[in-house]
Amino acid sequence: MGLGGGVVLMAVMAAFLPVSVLVPIHGLVQMSSNAGRAYVQREFIVWSLLKWLILGGIIGALLGGQLVIELPDRWLKIGLAIFILATVWHLIPYKLIAGRAGPFILGMVAAFISMFFGATGPLQASLFSRLPEKKQTVGTHAAAMTLQHGVKVLVFVALGFSFAQYWQLVIAMTASGFLGTWVGSLMLDKLPEKQFRIIFVGSLTLLAFNMIRMALWP
Repeated sequence: MGLGGGVVLMAVMAAFLPVSVLVPIHGLVQMSSNAGRAYVQREFIVWSLLKWLILGGIIGALLGGQLVIELPDRWLKIGLAIFILATVWHLIPYKLIAGRAGPFILGMVAAFISMFFGATGPLQASLFSRLPEKKQTVGTHAAAMTLQHGVKVLVFVALGFSFAQYWQLVIAMTASGFLGTWVGSLMLDKLPEKQFRIIFVGSLTLLAFNMIRMALWP
C-alpha cells in the first residue's frame, strides 16, 4: 500500500532495541526498504513534487538534530494523526499543499518529527493520496521516504551514532524488505484502482486513529 510498514516495524523493533538505537536503525532500514520500492516503481515517480518536499526535509532534519531534549511523544502522535485525517478526508484545501510552499513545509515538518518519532510515512502519504494513479502514489511516496530517511541517517552519523555494529541486522532486514516489495509489486498490478483508493485511505485513517489511541492510552 506504500505506507504502514514503518509504523509496524517501529513497534516490532521496540521490543528488541533500546530507544537510543531504535530511531537511527529504523531510519537506515526504512531508507533501504523504500529505495527498493522506489526502484521498482521508478517510472511512475512524480519528481516535481519531490524537489520541494526534500528541500524542506533537509532543513527539518537539521533543526531536529540540534535539539538536545526529546519532545513529548504523545503530542507528536496526536498532531500527526490530526493532520493525516484532515488531509486525507479533504478537510484541508488541497491548494495549501499542492504548490511549492505546501510540499516544502510538509517535508520540513515530517523530517523534524521523524528525528524523534521515526515513522512519519503516513504524514507524507497524505500529500500523494491525490495523485491520479496508484503506482504514482506508491512510487513517489517511496522516493520521498528514501530521501527523507537518507537525510536523517546522515544527521545521526554527524551526531556520532555508529551504525557499523548493527550491519548484520540492517542487511538482513533490507534483504527481506526488498523481497516483500517485489512480491507486493506483483500484487499491485492485480489490484483495481478504485479498490486501491479505498484501502489506501482506509489504511491511513486506521493508522491515524491508532496513533491517537496509543497517545491517550499507552
